[in-house]
Amino acid sequence: RCADQHEEASLAICEFGSRLQHSCNGLAAVKDLQAKIKASNRTDSYSEPDRQQEWAAVQRLLCVLKNLRDDRSLERNVTDACAAEHPYPKTFDYMEETLASIE
Repeated sequence: RCADQHEEASLAICEFGSRLQHSCNGLAAVKDLQAKIKASNRTDSYSEPDRQQEWAAVQRLLCVLKNLRDDRSLERNVTDACAAEHPYPKTFDYMEETLASIE
C-alpha cells in the first residue's frame, strides 16, 4: 500500500511539474510578444508606437472632417484639441497588470 501511494505521489508531482513548465513557457511567449509590441524600432504589425501615431492621425482627420462639415475652424490648434479628446486606448495597461499579478 505504501509503495502504491509513493508511486501515485511521484506521478502527481511529475504531472504538476509538466503543467507548470507548460505554463511558464506560455508566460515567456506572452512576455516576448509584449516586448515586440512595445518596441519602437519595429516596422511590422506588432508596432505599438506606429499604432499610436496612426490613431492620433485618424483622430485629427476625423476632427478636420467634422469641422469642415460644421463650417468651423481648421486651424491646427483647434483640430489638435479636438483630437486630444480621444486619446489612444490603454489596452496594454491591462496586459501589464495581468502579467504582474501572475509573476
